[in-house]
Amino acid sequence: MNNEKNSRYRIARRWVPRLERALNRVISSLLHRLPPGFGARANDYRIRRRISGFVDPAENERLSDAEFARARAVCGDIRNLIAGRIRYIEENGLDAGFCLPGANWNGYLENRALFSGSAALLREEYDVINNLRLFSQVFTGYSLAEMRPAEGLLAPNCVPHDLSARMRQAAGRIDEWVRRYMELSRYLPHFLRISQPSRLGEAGWRFSGRLVNHDAYVYLERIALLEACGQLERMSAGAAGRHPVILEIGGGFGGLAYHLKTLTPSARYIIIDLPESLAFSAIYLTTLFPDRHNVIAVSPGLIAKDVDQPGFTFVPNYFCHRFEESGIEIDLAINTLSMSEMAARQVTAYCEMIRRSLAPDGVFFEQNQDNRHLGMINAEDLISGIFPGRRRLSLPTGTVCGSPNVWRA
Repeated sequence: MNNEKNSRYRIARRWVPRLERALNRVISSLLHRLPPGFGARANDYRIRRRISGFVDPAENERLSDAEFARARAVCGDIRNLIAGRIRYIEENGLDAGFCLPGANWNGYLENRALFSGSAALLREEYDVINNLRLFSQVFTGYSLAEMRPAEGLLAPNCVPHDLSARMRQAAGRIDEWVRRYMELSRYLPHFLRISQPSRLGEAGWRFSGRLVNHDAYVYLERIALLEACGQLERMSAGAAGRHPVILEIGGGFGGLAYHLKTLTPSARYIIIDLPESLAFSAIYLTTLFPDRHNVIAVSPGLIAKDVDQPGFTFVPNYFCHRFEESGIEIDLAINTLSMSEMAARQVTAYCEMIRRSLAPDGVFFEQNQDNRHLGMINAEDLISGIFPGRRRLSLPTGTVCGSPNVWRA
């Protein structure tokens, strides 16, 4: 059965994009022969024809009592990890410059605007957790509460009272990210055209039966890159004699992890992140995948628990020194956009840990920006000194953020 599934996967990867590209070339040729401005109007018409509505967060499936109770338990674990962080660092003689939030994330939960979303979650209010996605803009750079880029906007402290009115206003326009989604999806087989789940405060357009917004496009781009370099097929096929292990450094609210786990259900997916950020990814992913062997590593001894089973493991970053001791072999390591927001010593430490933990055929996929103009770093400069093998990746539509690469030790 697995061989048959993999064969269908390979055939779809090879032929569906080719057929769709040929059709798109014909359409583009016809559009170029039309009067100026007509092509853009025709494109808008094609998009509107495929939009069947707009999803308001109020229309999402609400958290059940059991799901809310599980989310509150996650909040309790996260608060304990934050409260015990300094003591653990001191007792184990760890490098505080690595373990504590640094560079763009410098500061603590109570005095940084970047952590305002985490502070809201940790109040354990039903309406906030039920609408977690409205508070996640610090990871995505896009505000779902406003349906626009989050630059200059603080994450809300509570669910906005006029949220439905904002959503109605957004629903009437054709969003740039729906256009981008349509363009990129032409090059992908249907089963890779992802959709955001209608849970936990998601908002967006119903486009060709999928829930699409800025974040859906960004994750589609990363799925397309991983498919282009063969890593999706490799993870779907599985590792020899065991479940494949994916490690993500900095999982954000859990968006990429959700889509990769959906596409590779047999994988063990480990997220290492600041405890403040794990509040988002742990609630989001344990809600959407409640039947998995999910573990929050509240102590270092839990890092390897159930690693031989499909599911998620959430590890606070200051346990990294114990990750290598666990003996876990990583098949695919991932970081997107956050390494160039870290201090140089943090990037170096993470990359050294990844290099030593990779399986013999394991790879490190990363997509980061050059942030030197902002007084930060270009992560590639540090990564290239640790990983000798590099493959630059690209897409026919280009990429909107960062330079994507696959690295080998």
